[in-house]
Amino acid sequence: MIKLNAPLKYPKIDLKNIKTETLGWVSPDNTINFQTIEAAQTYAKNRVIQALKQPLPSERGIIVNKNRILKEFDGSSSKIELQENLPETLTASADFIHGHPNFSENGTTPVSLHDYLSLIANKFNRIIAYNQNGEFSMLEKQPESKFMHYLPKKLRAIIDLCSRIGVSSSAIEKYSNMWKQLFPVKLQNNIPPLINANINNEIITNRKLLAEGKKLLNDSNLINEVTTIETELFKNGQAAKEIDKFWQEEAKHLGVNYSTNFQNLK
Repeated sequence: MIKLNAPLKYPKIDLKNIKTETLGWVSPDNTINFQTIEAAQTYAKNRVIQALKQPLPSERGIIVNKNRILKEFDGSSSKIELQENLPETLTASADFIHGHPNFSENGTTPVSLHDYLSLIANKFNRIIAYNQNGEFSMLEKQPESKFMHYLPKKLRAIIDLCSRIGVSSSAIEKYSNMWKQLFPVKLQNNIPPLINANINNEIITNRKLLAEGKKLLNDSNLINEVTTIETELFKNGQAAKEIDKFWQEEAKHLGVNYSTNFQNLK
């Protein structure tokens, strides 16, 4: 038997201040449903920022489709591992909202190559990265050509697959070339192979560079040297500005629109 030494006290709730459109309810399939798209987006934004403000900041990812929260993922301080073979019913035309922890007093980076590849592979509509200040960085898929709607369904699927492989491969090549320019000349030729080796999808990587990159990963002295320089690029804010410049120049060629209001990029 539990004996209470003092009466329980519950906080007073002012029912007049409760806005029903901001309240969510959980369905039997564990999705959270809101009455408005804005409420679902606000919930997702607050959840990822909450993870960024923990004593040990981490990335949290949330799949949102209109007014529904479909799934949440908890990641580490640097990445989120999405489950393989996520069903298109969960990801297609949805938003993937996540957080980017700060690397230093210079803030964090905008959406990354891996964010882009996740958008393309999973057919997300948008990938949004928030920093701990609530500022955003976003890639949004460009509208599909109206011509595609007149094609047979199977042909559309083939064209779509080929297109996604093509733009993904192109993004890796262009992103690799951007990164190599940030390193000393003696290391530049090692950067594209290492980037290809860091992507878990052999269909979209350059096979020659991938094989070379896997061999380079065994060279501990090289990896330590590259990692030291890379860490400094993130800490001093140069990486963030170069990634922002990359998306400003290349996003539309890669089938997406890019936007951000990160203050550290100004």
